[in-house]
Amino acid sequence: KDRGRALEAELRQLAAEARPADGAPEKTAVSLRSTAGWVRDHGRELALQKLELAVRASDKGLDLDRFVLLCPAGEATAQGKVEDWASPRYEIDLKARAQLGEIARVAGLGGGLGGGAEARLRIEGKGENYQVRGEAGAEEIRIDTDWLRGVEIAQLQAEGRGRQLRFGAGRVRVDATEISDVRIDAVTIDGVKGEWAGGVARFTTGGVTSAGVGWTDSRLDAIALGEVAGELRSEEHTSELQSPCNLVCRLLLE
Repeated sequence: KDRGRALEAELRQLAAEARPADGAPEKTAVSLRSTAGWVRDHGRELALQKLELAVRASDKGLDLDRFVLLCPAGEATAQGKVEDWASPRYEIDLKARAQLGEIARVAGLGGGLGGGAEARLRIEGKGENYQVRGEAGAEEIRIDTDWLRGVEIAQLQAEGRGRQLRFGAGRVRVDATEISDVRIDAVTIDGVKGEWAGGVARFTTGGVTSAGVGWTDSRLDAIALGEVAGELRSEEHTSELQSPCNLVCRLLLE
């Protein structure tokens, strides 16, 4: 229980074991398994269906041999290691699938988000500084009546230093999206680069193409843009961006 963050958790049907690691007596092999439980954040409860953890630990670091988490919000598996407890360095390979609607419910974000996403990531870092590399995608993402389908993010990368985050992707593809009755087909965005700091995300792209944009009785076909720059602010600063048409027009003009 974390009283400061109103976070509670309970593991049930728990089995655990600790013993000297095979072939490495300086390490302790620890395994843990639970097949029931819950996590509660500000009264919003998420059931835990399975949790498995297997590590080999010593006074110098830790080998994460297996981590498995299964719950209604998705599933995740991970392997990796942590070196030097005094100044931790870590390498984690993570595979995850997420149910966005359930995540939004537990996080208290309202009921408008839905769909699923998945990612394969490698996370490396030291202390609060980290790098992420991998790929991600989603069959469909829904936000109220708006949606994106067939999302693929290749060569995904992010670098965090304290509260600053730099991000990028070699290529982003979206089969189709519809926002406030504006439909955009076959979108490809190359060379995405950006940073997030102070509630503001700024980004540039090497180029954007689309098979077409349609709304009401109008349509533009075969759109190709060169470098595109944009800026998105946190909710309290985005009144001018609430209209999707305003956002599209602003990006085109920039």
